[in-house]
Amino acid sequence: MAKKISDLAAAVALAGTELMEVVQGGGNVRSAASQVAALSTPGLKNYLINGDFAINQRAFAGGALAAGVYGFDRWKAGTGGCNISLSAGVLTHTSGPLVQVIEAPNLAGKTITVSVDGLSGGNLAVNVEGVAGVIVASAGRSGASIAVPGTSTGNVTVTLTPASGAVTYKRVQVELGSAATAFEWRPANIERSMCERYYQLVNASFQYPFSGTAISFFFFHNKMRATPSSTITNAGAQAGLTSVGVNSSTTDGVAVQYTLSGTGGYAVGLQTGSDAEL
Repeated sequence: MAKKISDLAAAVALAGTELMEVVQGGGNVRSAASQVAALSTPGLKNYLINGDFAINQRAFAGGALAAGVYGFDRWKAGTGGCNISLSAGVLTHTSGPLVQVIEAPNLAGKTITVSVDGLSGGNLAVNVEGVAGVIVASAGRSGASIAVPGTSTGNVTVTLTPASGAVTYKRVQVELGSAATAFEWRPANIERSMCERYYQLVNASFQYPFSGTAISFFFFHNKMRATPSSTITNAGAQAGLTSVGVNSSTTDGVAVQYTLSGTGGYAVGLQTGSDAEL
């Protein structure tokens, strides 16, 4: 059965699950199944954030991480700590569990596949909410399918651990279904924005003509998941600045209190780090 349809969206609606042909404007004839697949594949199929480890706001240089400490954005060490490093996009996972907690992804009772590219040096053990799997070493993309427990109705914890000795891999992905598909590339600004829901830096510079104590509020680039714990990560040595610290934080920004002394104008530059990780 063939139909001439000028609006491809209408073709998608008509196609449903049946096979048919669509002729666009009397031009090329293509399988409706391929049209539907191309248009209906949802964006953001990868439930992990920063699956290629490219976002590194904490400036983690690689090496040992204590349990619960974050390195590359959204990735932290699990129980007992871990040791990881990144070079040219390839992660060397020397030892210990590497963890990402996915925020309320509605995966309870569903089958997911955890996959990586270019796993070398051995297998990679996977644990999702207590359910174990193994990704077998492969030059291409390989993964493990796992049934998420029906009781996992909130956040979902994904843990990766070398099965025996150091391994290397890249581009970690968690997706619905039982097949490992190509890694989903997202624009860097989108990926960073997603990371900033949980951790973000604010760089600020300002000038005051007086001495004394003042408070300035700096808005975040993106609203945070919850009220964060904020610290001054870099204030530098600046003439006239006698003290500086975080006064308070909200999901929208951070208030910084500082004291200036002496005479003349004061130029202040600083950086804050705000943490609302799961």
